[in-house]
Amino acid sequence: MRSYVYALSADPITFGHIDIIKRASKLCDKLIVAIGSGSHKIHTFSVEERVKMSSFALREIRNIKIISFDGLLVDFCYA
Repeated sequence: MRSYVYALSADPITFGHIDIIKRASKLCDKLIVAIGSGSHKIHTFSVEERVKMSSFALREIRNIKIISFDGLLVDFCYA
């Protein structure tokens, strides 16, 4: 089973993000969309709002899982 990770800040999610995610979802069995909290960045929306908006925008894609994470992406992938 091939699993890929697509990391983004999604503040907010754009049509460009959606297009790339749709294309990537066709290349793997499971695509994990990892939304970083980025505590060192100033975001317009909270991480919960960004996950909710992304879930709504990507609701038609069946093989994705949207998860928020804090810290380094490499640590998220390792876990």
